[in-house]
Amino acid sequence: MNKALFAGIIAMYLMATSAFATTDTKPVSQWKCEDFLVIDDNFYPTAIGAAEIVTQKGKVEDPTLNISSIETVTPLIVDACKKSPKESFIQKVEEYLKKW
Repeated sequence: MNKALFAGIIAMYLMATSAFATTDTKPVSQWKCEDFLVIDDNFYPTAIGAAEIVTQKGKVEDPTLNISSIETVTPLIVDACKKSPKESFIQKVEEYLKKW
């Protein structure tokens, strides 16, 4: 079970770094909020999930996702990123997920 979960998380991370590629094609760990906001709205929760498990150095920190928290904080993170588009996307995700 753990191997399947971990493999699924890694697959999601790899898809996230390619499917969400902006014109600069940088990994999620290096995104600013403005990079997050240019992806399709439907992918916001997936990008937040990828950001939740990846540190700023691009390493998988914790392969466990809290899906209910992601659904709850997605609109909050979108609003925060719209207010501060130059700030780190990873830091925004960490900030809001700590509250949930």
